[in-house]
Amino acid sequence: LSFKIITIGDSGVGKTSIIRIFVFNTFEQDNLSTIGVNFSFKDCTIKNGNKVKIKVIDTAGQEKYKSLSKSYFKNADGVLFVFAIDDLQSFQNIREWITLFNENNSGKEGIPKYLIANKDDLENESKVNKELIDQFLKENNNQYKFKSVS
Repeated sequence: LSFKIITIGDSGVGKTSIIRIFVFNTFEQDNLSTIGVNFSFKDCTIKNGNKVKIKVIDTAGQEKYKSLSKSYFKNADGVLFVFAIDDLQSFQNIREWITLFNENNSGKEGIPKYLIANKDDLENESKVNKELIDQFLKENNNQYKFKSVS
């Protein structure tokens, strides 16, 4: 059994860091921007004892790579829309990323969608407050699960 999870969001929001922590249990302070896409794999045991392989796709957030990234949206089993809590523009751009994903995911219904607020641990002033996030979730009929990570 295998699952394909894709991370989507602006450049610099921490998609690569989230993946490295999940797959390798390591954090690197300085990551280079992803060029195109990167793939990581993790074998997991789920609650019922079955083993699954998770393929995590790290997409580049730069405008010039959007057309390349969207080809990997097809048949995703889950998607993480990532923004940086200290970057209001990255949060505002989530709507564009959602549209791009929805237009290119082969119409697969019912896949888990997460809205991920990253960099919550930094000393930077938060520019994306709880009210903005709650408003976004309400506007989207709570179809996204919300998680803040640091």
